[in-house]
Amino acid sequence: MNAQAPDPVLSSNMANVHLTVSVSGIRNDKGRVFVQLLNAPAGFPRQSDKAYNNVAIDANKAVSGLVTANYSDLAPGTCAISILHDENRNGRMDTNALGIPNEGWADSNNVITHMHAPSYDQASVQLPLSGQTIPIALRY
Repeated sequence: MNAQAPDPVLSSNMANVHLTVSVSGIRNDKGRVFVQLLNAPAGFPRQSDKAYNNVAIDANKAVSGLVTANYSDLAPGTCAISILHDENRNGRMDTNALGIPNEGWADSNNVITHMHAPSYDQASVQLPLSGQTIPIALRY
């Protein structure tokens, strides 16, 4: 059995680094906006059970289509963020018959790919010791 060392951003030696994720483009006040922070490729971007932290924000809290998720007690390192606007509160991304999302979604770096989800490497960001604010725009 191979064990992987944890990524520094989410290690047990926290450095009290703060991360703010600013989510824009929320089209209505229905459902919840899930902001997932991941520190490894496993499960990115669709498996919320593999996320280090999953913040749920009621969409009716959005002001001008914007909500923020705050994380603290992180250490500097690499992470990726995946966002879902679960408008009907069923806990999953709804898609049409072709697999195209019917609900809002986005990933860090505002990665746009065609016909597949982005990879962890494409969406990964470096979290410096000074902390960071990351803007991410939802797509519908």
